[in-house]
Amino acid sequence: MAKNDSASEASTLPPTYFVSHSSGDDAIVRQLRIALAELETPLTIDSRAFHGGDPLESTIRDAITRSSGVLVLISPRAHQSTWVGKELKHALAVQRQRGGVEHFPVVPLLLDGTPLGAFEVLFDEAPIHVALASAALDAAPHHILVALRRRLPTDAEPPPPAPAEAVEELLLELTDPRLVTHADGRRRAGARARLVHVPATPGQREVHSARFALEAPLGVIEGDDLRWHLEDYAVWPSPLLAERAQRIEEQLVAWGRLLHDAALPAPAVAEVLKSWAATGGARVVRRFSVEVDSASDAGTPEEQVLLAREAATLLLGLPWELLHDGRGYLFQGGEPVRVRRRLPSEQPVPVAVLATPIRVLLASPRPEDDACSYIDHRASAGPLVEAIEALAGQVELHLLTPPTGRTTSCTSTATASTTATPASARCASKTPKTPGARVANAGTTRSPRPNSAPCCATTASRSSSSKRARPRRPRAPTNRSPAHCSGPASARSSR
Repeated sequence: MAKNDSASEASTLPPTYFVSHSSGDDAIVRQLRIALAELETPLTIDSRAFHGGDPLESTIRDAITRSSGVLVLISPRAHQSTWVGKELKHALAVQRQRGGVEHFPVVPLLLDGTPLGAFEVLFDEAPIHVALASAALDAAPHHILVALRRRLPTDAEPPPPAPAEAVEELLLELTDPRLVTHADGRRRAGARARLVHVPATPGQREVHSARFALEAPLGVIEGDDLRWHLEDYAVWPSPLLAERAQRIEEQLVAWGRLLHDAALPAPAVAEVLKSWAATGGARVVRRFSVEVDSASDAGTPEEQVLLAREAATLLLGLPWELLHDGRGYLFQGGEPVRVRRRLPSEQPVPVAVLATPIRVLLASPRPEDDACSYIDHRASAGPLVEAIEALAGQVELHLLTPPTGRTTSCTSTATASTTATPASARCASKTPKTPGARVANAGTTRSPRPNSAPCCATTASRSSSSKRARPRRPRAPTNRSPAHCSGPASARSSR
């Protein structure tokens, strides 16, 4: 009965791994022992833990035989040690007796790039080794456990979170948003404002300004001009529109000055700006945040609530990135300022804890209308796939199929010329394995050209005297009548 109890107890003991090393590397082995002891996987490192008076060679042989595997620390000192060579030979003999590396791993640990050298001839085949850096031993335990077959390569410990950036924040708090209508018909968003300097140093007190009235210096016309320049003209910089684009560019500095004077009026925020200017440094992030609180009191009429929300939207939509202090834009220079927009948090939002693998569904919508022209899905899908590839199987990516919604049939009727016989052509969209996008190597996607018409192709008879259609310059896709085609693009008739 006692024998059975001893066998059961031995089977539940954690695995023991013998570390063969030169006595000159005792400090490295102690650090490895500490690093491995902090893991949830139970390990015991047996490293010359012998008592005085023990016969040294037989004791070492018994310790290797009782262990579950051997780690050999290869260093310049180990190459000069006769004991390391003897221990490695005996460990490889035990490995052969137990049936190979799967049952008794012998793993060389190459310290600071030290090669195996003469030890390599002792192995029957090239061993799986682990490269160690004496200055970064904390990163070694995972690779050691993988080599010992105690962990899968994809079971890497999550990297420690990066330390939070030190942020010197200039916060513009806007409350009671409202719409102001001037005598000339101009409508501007306004609010009560307060500027706050939130220091990056913990424990340092915030600096608040007195409250002041803020009215947006820019309206819908300026916002539409800026949107056109950034979204439309940047995509199609036609020479016919160069004059309008230049006129807008010449006003950017003036718009930035107006925003700066409205948000940072010198008399009211002088002390806050003084505190803000006293901070700096290459390791400190400088940020300008705009927070709009559009909450209304209970019982406020619905019409006033909607007007307050509209004003809040206009205030958040102002081009705060253009802030200009007279010397330059705040986002430029050696200490650039980031711009952030935010809303107050009325309820706590718990941080979601996700178990791996994290499953990501990638959808590639293709809106085609006047408000939104062609969007190349590869611009976002490519970086996403590259980022996921570096996560060692912790994320699974699935491509939504089909990515552009259901496929329908369509009918087109076209007349080639006044002398041609009217003809109608019926076509049905064919659904490939992945409509609109097909998966290529490494999970990237390829798509048809933005101006192609995959839905319908119109066939029309024409007279022998009809002219050949001239090629046209491609245009951005727009919405076409659903009576002709309900797919991504409608067919055009030949002339």
